[in-house]
Amino acid sequence: MAQDVKEWTETCLQCVCAKAGPEVRAPLVSTSTSYSFEVVGVDYLSLGCPDDRYPYVLVMTDLFSKHALAVPTKDQSANTTLSRHLRGNGACERFNQTFLKLLSSLTETDQAQWHNRLPARLQAYNSTIHSTTGMTPHYVVFGRHTRLPVDLGTGFGPTVETHTLQGWVQQHQKALIHAYQTAKRQSQHQQERDQVRYNRQTKVAPLLPGERVFLRNFRRRARGKLTPRWSPEPFVVVKQLRENLPVYILRPEGKEAPTQTVHRNNLRPCPLNMLQDTKELAGESELPRGELQEEGCTLTLGCSSFLPPAVWIYFRAAEISF
Repeated sequence: MAQDVKEWTETCLQCVCAKAGPEVRAPLVSTSTSYSFEVVGVDYLSLGCPDDRYPYVLVMTDLFSKHALAVPTKDQSANTTLSRHLRGNGACERFNQTFLKLLSSLTETDQAQWHNRLPARLQAYNSTIHSTTGMTPHYVVFGRHTRLPVDLGTGFGPTVETHTLQGWVQQHQKALIHAYQTAKRQSQHQQERDQVRYNRQTKVAPLLPGERVFLRNFRRRARGKLTPRWSPEPFVVVKQLRENLPVYILRPEGKEAPTQTVHRNNLRPCPLNMLQDTKELAGESELPRGELQEEGCTLTLGCSSFLPPAVWIYFRAAEISF
């Protein structure tokens, strides 16, 4: 009977959607860039203060130079296609942590006007040496160091040299080439170290086109902990977005709807013997599994799935038919 109960719970749609399921940890794949603003990461950051004039921040981070911009916004609305995974936008997520630390360092009075203090904090970030590139984001983008008011007061400003227009362009080009080569070399070295450390604990099985999967319920945090972890409506894998990239394009099963691009960590394979259950969920069965009827009376069980043989025998002995 224990084996029957185990098999029943493994094919119960409600049970499968409620449980976390086997751990999935796809390999880390880094995004390669060769120049500034080739790829820009964009994210909305909520400050958790809905009564503020600007409760959200639109964060933009250049993946090559690590140069960051932040714009206060009154709402967050965008029509985008994302892989829906934090590691797919790691540059913005990493800057978000630093950005929140910069804002939390403000006094209580200044925090009420944080949007007015934002430009100074961004300049301080872009003028600080980044651990990945070994240079400041400002230098990688513009080919020269930031000129700050403190440089004028201390007399440690840059040496002023007179150049013709052509001479200045040549010198500036050399500075940018040096900055790009150094940033690319340092970034690749850091990415390789991060990949080796992260991929030691990878646990993933590739998905094939046509395979049925459940999609993680991304609204669970807003609706409460009792909300199912997985969406009960299955999706079908159309294809892998790119070879060696753990991102898949999905389409809803049995309906015309736009495709979705989802990271492998947010997908759970649907058991093969759950085909009948998912059809019943879509309304293809007149009587859902788990409901027993006799002479107009209905007995509803806790899970709509196949009954174990032991339970079947119990109801048969009680002369309750399906």
